[in-house]
Amino acid sequence: MSNARFLRPTPPILAALCCIGLALAAPTAGALMKSFSVTANGTSAGTTRSLELTSAVAMSGVKFYFQGGNDHKIERVGNWQTPGIMNYVFEDQDAGDKYVARAGFRRLSTNVIHEASRNDCRGSCALPIHAETDKVFVLAGFELSNRRGEDRNIRQIAILPELHKGRINVTFADNSGFDFLARVQYLLLPKSEVRTVETYTTTEK
Repeated sequence: MSNARFLRPTPPILAALCCIGLALAAPTAGALMKSFSVTANGTSAGTTRSLELTSAVAMSGVKFYFQGGNDHKIERVGNWQTPGIMNYVFEDQDAGDKYVARAGFRRLSTNVIHEASRNDCRGSCALPIHAETDKVFVLAGFELSNRRGEDRNIRQIAILPELHKGRINVTFADNSGFDFLARVQYLLLPKSEVRTVETYTTTEK
C-alpha cells in the first residue's frame, strides 16, 4: 500500500495496523529500501532516540498493546517523528497503564516530511493538503486524540489519502462519535520510482 490505511482495530483495545507494500523501480530499490524498527515501553506519552530517524522515513507498521492483557478504553494514540526521535502515545484517561509501542520504518528516496492537521474533527474528517497527481502517499506518522480528554471504546481508525482531491480522510470513532484532533505526517514519493502499490490492512488483538 502506499501505507495509507489503518482500519478497524479489534475493540476495545487498539491493535495493529499498518503495512507498506511499495515495490520500487530497479535503480532505486537496492540502495534505499532499508528497513528497521524501534520499540519503546511507556505509561503515557514518551520519546525514544534512534540514529536511524535523523532524516524522515516511511512508516511500514505500527503496533501498540497494554501489558497484562487487559482491555482498555482509549483517549489518545499516536506515533510520529521528529529528527532523531520516535514520539509515541497510547493512553486512557488515567495515563498510568504500562504499554509497548513498536513501529517499523523504511527509508525511501525522499526524506521531506509533510504534515496535515485539524482540531475540529468528529467521527471522520478530511485534512486538506496540496493535490498531487504524480506522487504516491506514504504514511510517516500520526496522532489522534479525544478533544475532551475522555476515554472511548474505539471501534475504527482509518487514514485514507485522496491526493487527486487534495485531502486525507481520517476516522477515529466509537459507536456514537466524539470530537477529536488529528495530525498526519506523510512523504510523497514520485510515481516513477514505484513499480506497484498494494493496499492491505491487518488487525490483531
